[in-house]
Amino acid sequence: MKMTETEAELRRDLAAVFRAMSALGMTEQIAGHNSMMLPEDATGSEPMFLINPRGWHFSEITASRLLLCKLDGTVVRGEGELRRVAFHIHARIHTQHPGARCVLHTHPKYLTALSLIEGGRMAFTHQNDMALADQFRMQHRGAWSDYFDARQHLDSWRRRLDKSDPDYAD
Repeated sequence: MKMTETEAELRRDLAAVFRAMSALGMTEQIAGHNSMMLPEDATGSEPMFLINPRGWHFSEITASRLLLCKLDGTVVRGEGELRRVAFHIHARIHTQHPGARCVLHTHPKYLTALSLIEGGRMAFTHQNDMALADQFRMQHRGAWSDYFDARQHLDSWRRRLDKSDPDYAD
């Protein structure tokens, strides 16, 4: 599949978002990920989105470093590892909320400090739950669980994103 001018333009736009977020301090080392859904005319009518590969700081993301992937996780274009946790979060949001063309997952400055304050945990803010290497630590009903492999809990994440779990509904 040949890259369209629309894809090339959206690659440049998303890369600029990464650099702007870096300049504003909206990064934490290599954690975080952003995605951009491409319009169907740019992908031959198959839904696909751009996302950053694992291991690059936001300040290092360029248009050519972005991955183009299908909603089943197949990487169509680009080099590097598609971070599975990032893929599952972004694919689910793009599938369930088609109007969300661009999804930004950031780790705002001082959020870690807020999460350490008694009662300071904010709902659906993963910064205070995440550790690198796709491991997760969660607080549920007041008790911290041990670290566990986040991939084992995708159904829980899906319910949260779908807002079908009453514990996480608005």
